[in-house]
Amino acid sequence: MPDSTINGLTALTGANVDQTADQLPIWQNSASTTRKITRTELFNGPIPGALGSAVRAAASDYAAVNFDGATSGTRITSTLTGQNIGTGDMSMWNRFRVFTTTGTTRYIASLSSSSTTADQARACLLYINSIGGLVFYLYGATVSDFRYGTIAGFQTSYSGQVVDVVVTRTGATLKIYINGIDTAYSETTGGTPPAWSDTITSTNLFIGQSTGTSNIFSGRIYRSVVFNRALSASDVTELITTGVNPADQWGTQTAVLNATFTGTTDSFTATGAGVSVASVSNQLVVTSTTPTGGGTLRNSIIVPAKNYRIAFKVRLQSGDCTGVVRGSGASFNTIGATTTLNFTPTAVLTQYLYEFNSVSDTSLYLRLSNTINPTVVELDDVVLERIGAIVDLDFTVGAGYQATDRSTNALHGTLFAGVEFTQPKRVAVVYGTTSTATSQLMLGSFSIPTNAIIEDIIVNSSGTATVSIGPVTGGSTTIVNAASVVAGRQKLTIATPFSTSGNLYVTSSTTAVLQFTILYTIAA
Repeated sequence: MPDSTINGLTALTGANVDQTADQLPIWQNSASTTRKITRTELFNGPIPGALGSAVRAAASDYAAVNFDGATSGTRITSTLTGQNIGTGDMSMWNRFRVFTTTGTTRYIASLSSSSTTADQARACLLYINSIGGLVFYLYGATVSDFRYGTIAGFQTSYSGQVVDVVVTRTGATLKIYINGIDTAYSETTGGTPPAWSDTITSTNLFIGQSTGTSNIFSGRIYRSVVFNRALSASDVTELITTGVNPADQWGTQTAVLNATFTGTTDSFTATGAGVSVASVSNQLVVTSTTPTGGGTLRNSIIVPAKNYRIAFKVRLQSGDCTGVVRGSGASFNTIGATTTLNFTPTAVLTQYLYEFNSVSDTSLYLRLSNTINPTVVELDDVVLERIGAIVDLDFTVGAGYQATDRSTNALHGTLFAGVEFTQPKRVAVVYGTTSTATSQLMLGSFSIPTNAIIEDIIVNSSGTATVSIGPVTGGSTTIVNAASVVAGRQKLTIATPFSTSGNLYVTSSTTAVLQFTILYTIAA
């Protein structure tokens, strides 16, 4: 991976800055267009003395994960099962302490198809290069095809500081926020460069390393979060000041609803004024002979106060109408605005896309307002998605070798040698799932410390099974001996509370899905 040719930072003074009383140091990348910066603009966002800055300063006292910067294979990986970004909008937030030495490229976070090597086709990477520039890198169809943006002088400007870096992608628009400030960057391309809107294969979230002994991060990382939506500037300010908004703590790439109307209602409750399914055109047809009409698309599908994205196609066959997607009581609001999800159907099948917050409604409706009767509208290809954090690794809590995912996807990260929690708690919790009738390694190799004392094991089972847990596959020394597990949640009896290998193997008599919660303490 080549380093870029980068520009230095230029101090903007005099006519370039609106400085009324005091002289303020303001920096702007020299590759961008020089412009006058007002004091109002300068003081927007989490600058020194503002709340965002105070939060970062306080992070000095938080627990974190610390990378030693040298151990081969050092990394944290989280397998993002079912969470592929593809060509969709996305954001990445990383809070970390900038190391004080230069001369080595050090990776912060990446999304990759591999759990052992970050640099892969269709991967995206965030790192600090060997001369101190902050880089966001996107690979194309091969690793010879790339596009990357560089913010020069980053390491020098923020050496030793805790920083928040948020990268957002909306279509082909990429933004990089440093401590809440949308910061200019210079672009470099090679091969057949991908557009910023091209595919990102996000099979794994990869923290702190490239591969082997290459490009290992040095120092502390506090938080790493990936969203399946593009955060706005105000979202970014809120994020780095107060954390992930509860409305965003449940994003997933698995659609809540994906209806193509192939001759049936496709789980829609097609009720209301003149609603039917056209088996020939495979579309939901909404007709109305009254000034307002519509159809219930689905009852009790929306969770209040959460963020969603809906895409659908609409065609106006006859009449004259406008419409609104809404809940049972009121129109949904687009995120960060009070405008409702209004659309004007056209004579051709046209796609509409909205991101919205449900406020308090739970049902999904199509409402029509028409001035000429009758009105006939065709609706097709409806996709409803939950948007927000698809993985949220908070390194300020935890112990041992698992980083807890605070999203609802439970995509917990695995810590490898050379990285550890800086303030490990004496008590830790790990989560794991198995679903085979053979011996299965739970959580991956070295899942708990070898000096851990297992206090409790709780299992939630989808069926009945006989279960044993031990430190080696097929081993005679077991942590749990042939426990009879019934459907539901129960506590297992522990025979030996140690895993001398650091591994946890589960042997089950059936393919029942077994979800384990394991509590342990760290021995002195």
